[in-house]
Amino acid sequence: MTDLFWPGDERAGELMSEATLLDAMVQVENAWLDALVVSGLAPALSESDLTGLVTSDDVDELARAAEATGNPVPALVAMLRSRTGIDSATWLHRGLTSQDVLDTALMLALRSVLDRLLDELRSQVIALSILAERHASKPMVGRTLTQHAVPTTFGANIAVVWYCVMTNDAPTAPIASRNARNEA
Repeated sequence: MTDLFWPGDERAGELMSEATLLDAMVQVENAWLDALVVSGLAPALSESDLTGLVTSDDVDELARAAEATGNPVPALVAMLRSRTGIDSATWLHRGLTSQDVLDTALMLALRSVLDRLLDELRSQVIALSILAERHASKPMVGRTLTQHAVPTTFGANIAVVWYCVMTNDAPTAPIASRNARNEA
């Protein structure tokens, strides 16, 4: 079902759900704890795997607690510390900020979204390739500055437009590229 506050959100499905974000935040804390051990900053921890210590059943409690701090990480860290051994609890989240955890978790979730989008884009390119081939010789009016121009074919039109999109050779590419350089 679509949502007035987040239009299109339903298309992301479980890729951007609360449970997915929670799992990603635990992955970040887990990876950081492992990195502290591997680098020798923290002692080897027997109970260092945080996976499964929190579940989607904890989302409501974490969401309520997040109202006080502005994000769910402080409550998550407290919950993980209460559910793991003393050694892990001591080193958990050390050297991280809540924003580090939240931003990294969002990027982990977005990686899956990007994979889906790339799959969908590949499907669209295949469909448009088939359409261009099917209509390779179907005549159509060419256009230049919204006026009629030399006739072309529908297939050629699709092929040129998608070539430009796929090679970033679209008319707006120089503008977008220049804007990206100016913002960097």
